[in-house]
Amino acid sequence: MENEKKIISLLYANPIFSKLGIEDMKKIMNFLELVSYKKGDVIFREGDIGDSVYFIVKGSVGIYKKKNFLGISRDVKLFELRCPEALGELSIFDNFLRSATAVAESDCELLKLTRNSFAEMERMDIRPAYHITKSILMIVTRRLRKTTEELVKFM
Repeated sequence: MENEKKIISLLYANPIFSKLGIEDMKKIMNFLELVSYKKGDVIFREGDIGDSVYFIVKGSVGIYKKKNFLGISRDVKLFELRCPEALGELSIFDNFLRSATAVAESDCELLKLTRNSFAEMERMDIRPAYHITKSILMIVTRRLRKTTEELVKFM
């Protein structure tokens, strides 16, 4: 019961979910898992099978990509995410491997939604699933625009 109250308060505080009514939040809550990571913990690795999206509710997460140069491999930090961002957002829609590594840059709390839970949510009630899909689309659109701006700098 205490964990349910915490998840509801985290949903209210997160702009991705804050526009939902209490009934929709209660429905979504049943499909989310609150997970915690300590600073330096790996949330997922590049090349892992992706099956979950994570919504950041506390802390920050660094996104790293492997770079190979002259036979030497190293992780390069691409960017850092904070609340209300999401990571691994495409993995609830496709079966591709993770394209980057996610590392907790500080102690973090994330709400985890698996592909299977999302599919079950869609079957039960389309409205909350639609809201999550729309929120993820907004995040992806914002990131694509930023990537396009960065790409233009190299032209």
